[in-house]
Amino acid sequence: MITLINYLGYRKRMLRVSLIRAVRSIATASSPTSPSPREVDMSVAKTFVDGILKQYKVAVFSKTYCPYCTKAKTALEGFKLRPDAYYVVELDKRDDCNDIQDYLQTITGARSVPRVFINGKFFGGGDDTAAGAQNGLLEKKLAEAGAI
Repeated sequence: MITLINYLGYRKRMLRVSLIRAVRSIATASSPTSPSPREVDMSVAKTFVDGILKQYKVAVFSKTYCPYCTKAKTALEGFKLRPDAYYVVELDKRDDCNDIQDYLQTITGARSVPRVFINGKFFGGGDDTAAGAQNGLLEKKLAEAGAI
């Protein structure tokens, strides 16, 4: 009889310990179905960037004070771009600047600006865009995209 009482007491303690561990793990672990705040921010940035790339033939992700961005925009503005085909996002004027740059890094390999896209494909940065304007590649890509 004493053995049975000891066994039941042991089972009760073990059940309590198991229950406490389960509650703690639920309380401290984030649910796999609920994304972290960082994942939500990246998702919002992805939606924004992908929307811009679909809507415009030429998109530039830039910062107002960046000389390389000015170089790229000047090279592009040397062509008669259709107004509905060209869009510039000035990242330094946006609260989600870092999230957008992080997403741009995942799709282009770098988070630096400018990031110039033609027809949804990454073309290059400031030097690449200026060089493309000089060697004719930029004009060819813009024409293929229907932006000029």
